[in-house]
Amino acid sequence: MDEIEEFETIKLLEKFIIDNEKLEQLEDRLAGFNIFEAIGMKTQEIKHSQTLAFLLDPKNGHGFGQYFLKKLLKDITKDQISNIGPIDIDCEDLSDTEVRCEWKNIDILIICHSAKFVISIENKILASESEHQLQKYKRTVTGASNFKYGNPIIEGEFKSYNPVFVFLTVEGDKPKERNGSDVWLSYSHINLINILEKSLAAQKHNLGIDQSVLVRHYIELMRRHVLTDSDIASLAREIYLEHNIALDKISSFIPNDIEIFGSHIKDLIHSSDQLVLEPSSLQYIRFSHISWQFSKNWVGEHAAWKKKGVLFEIHFKPSLKKITLMLVLGNLENTRNQKKMCELIAKKLLTSPEESRHGHPRAWKREPVLELSKHKTDVEVMNGIKRKTTDWWDEFITNDMEEVCLAVKDTIHELHINK
Repeated sequence: MDEIEEFETIKLLEKFIIDNEKLEQLEDRLAGFNIFEAIGMKTQEIKHSQTLAFLLDPKNGHGFGQYFLKKLLKDITKDQISNIGPIDIDCEDLSDTEVRCEWKNIDILIICHSAKFVISIENKILASESEHQLQKYKRTVTGASNFKYGNPIIEGEFKSYNPVFVFLTVEGDKPKERNGSDVWLSYSHINLINILEKSLAAQKHNLGIDQSVLVRHYIELMRRHVLTDSDIASLAREIYLEHNIALDKISSFIPNDIEIFGSHIKDLIHSSDQLVLEPSSLQYIRFSHISWQFSKNWVGEHAAWKKKGVLFEIHFKPSLKKITLMLVLGNLENTRNQKKMCELIAKKLLTSPEESRHGHPRAWKREPVLELSKHKTDVEVMNGIKRKTTDWWDEFITNDMEEVCLAVKDTIHELHINK
């Protein structure tokens, strides 16, 4: 990046962050604590299905009774060809309804015993249906592979029930599966959340503080992470259209797993009072222990080994997924000394010396290696990588560092090469 390009980039970023009211609004909306985000739910379909199953069951302690269930079923069946309609639902007592989650792999199954309705909901957040999935679920409920509305149910647990099949997606998409998919009613999460929000407003006198918080947090989670027509999504789109160049530039600098690892490892080394970060590169992070003190005739010629004859070396390449931690002997002036020192350290650690492609002997290598990817990540994944890196590093500090460092220190003294 030349000076002119750098200056223009800085100006674009300044414009993006200074007096940007829309950005402040978006940050305010996204910054609030959310119960469901805290448990890592976001777009996990099973957890969404479990939450909806809880809210739809009149017997659960959410405060809605059968209000939300009825309001949702009436909205699903209006203007659609089905065995039941809004009037049927409105006239029935659904207080004995049973709601099953993941019953025979069906996401949500609503069984209205007195009314003799059974509603199967296939819940899709960001995925599409797999091959023959809907046909299989239809057969599970009706016992018939060729069921159509208006035909009697042939067999099965719900032999005397009127079945309804609902394909629930973010925007109300129709199923891709052709064979028998005509019985599935398309419905959107957008409409579902609107119904839930209206139910919350209408039944607020029946819901306690805890129930209201639960429902509000679920609505907010959906608006933040799932719904494409939410005010959060609209605000984000407006910001991008106004500042797309600056945002694209920021996006180009999003770190990948390897870059996050490297930065975090350096922080961990700096935080130790026993370790010293040595000259490193894009492919290597090198560090030593404060107890390793070499005489001048034993230090390496290469910049990385100017003050040491041996270093810890963390080796990684952007093209690889594995991170390796080794004890490497530098390019000492006297190769016999190099080999001798490597053999003595390896003997103390009960390991076998290895030769690298660059001629630097390795006296020790830590197992297991740490596996990462080279893909760019979001903040949540970034924090996960940091935790994984910290765990890997803590295992080294606890299980290996003292023994390896002592072996090097003792070898330095045995060879009389310390200061």
